[in-house]
Amino acid sequence: MRIGLLRKIIEIQQLVKTPDAMGGFSEQWVIYCQLYGREVIRRADTTFQAMQNQSEIQSRFETRYSDGIKPDMRLVMDNRIFQIDAVYDPSGRRERLEFICTERKAGV
Repeated sequence: MRIGLLRKIIEIQQLVKTPDAMGGFSEQWVIYCQLYGREVIRRADTTFQAMQNQSEIQSRFETRYSDGIKPDMRLVMDNRIFQIDAVYDPSGRRERLEFICTERKAGV
């Protein structure tokens, strides 16, 4: 993989539950790691639901390998939030990771 292609900063965030004073929990997204990577848009769709246009973009991201990233985390790039659908190591040699992610926007 050519390093020059991986020029965007990608933030991987993890949902953390912290106990509050009332005995419940507060949920908050915290940074798990930051990686350099690139985005490749795979598909973009627009639908009309609840009197609004709903835009959905499915993208593939490529980064260097990082251990411990799971689909229950989320990816943030340029203030855009993506739900991680799948994480995999295409070569199996722990050189790089690929993410399949979905970005949803309402009212576009």
